Amino acid sequence: MKPAFVLAGRGAPGSCSDSQVEELQSSFREAIEATQQAIKAMENLKKSPPLFSPDRRRAWKRQAQLLKALFNIDVDKPKGLGKENVEANSVQTNFQNLIDAIDYQKSDIEREYWLLCNDDWLQWRAATDVDELDTEDPKRPVGEIHENGAFLVQLRTPLKSLSEHIEITIPPEPNPICRGANRAATLRGYRLTTFCDAAFGGENLYVTKTRINPGDRLDDKLTLAHLWIHEWGHLFNDCGS
Repeated sequence: MKPAFVLAGRGAPGSCSDSQVEELQSSFREAIEATQQAIKAMENLKKSPPLFSPDRRRAWKRQAQLLKALFNIDVDKPKGLGKENVEANSVQTNFQNLIDAIDYQKSDIEREYWLLCNDDWLQWRAATDVDELDTEDPKRPVGEIHENGAFLVQLRTPLKSLSEHIEITIPPEPNPICRGANRAATLRGYRLTTFCDAAFGGENLYVTKTRINPGDRLDDKLTLAHLWIHEWGHLFNDCGS
């Protein structure tokens, strides 16, 4: 499967270190596998629980419990979900849409997106600053178009570029996205996802043993693979930005 993301050039704003790229590549594969397994689980739950295989029956029960916990969808134990469960079919469709969207070879439309690290690619420009992107001579202040100022984004590779001011509701200060415990963010309108330093260096999807307790901040428990899936939801499904 060929990912549809574009990395910033080495050393450029938004670029990822070699170790970050390595983690992103391995967790990308984990996220793909987890999403594919979720689709298989949804198919499995459409059928009745296995009668003659205790292991498969326990697996079916775990899948049903997880579906209830995550999406509040009940599974009829004697019959399964069936094929006409609208809520369950919607969940499965969303997972399939993610797979289709990130498989560049299967996509019917342009789905490339920027994959960045940290937020040094966001440069604040006050309303009184000269608009570096203005085509007029002399260049006008940023406030001529963006009354309250805006962030300047300039990303370039040999095949893709993004140069514009963007108005987003984050404070005009250093590290506007990657502050505190923030681990990732997606700007859907600009087809852009960035991972913060806090997202890296944790456990992978298969060895994590973190216990989740009532009242815990769920984002702190997510592995990098989980974060991929979460951000794909913002990018490719109608989940906001």
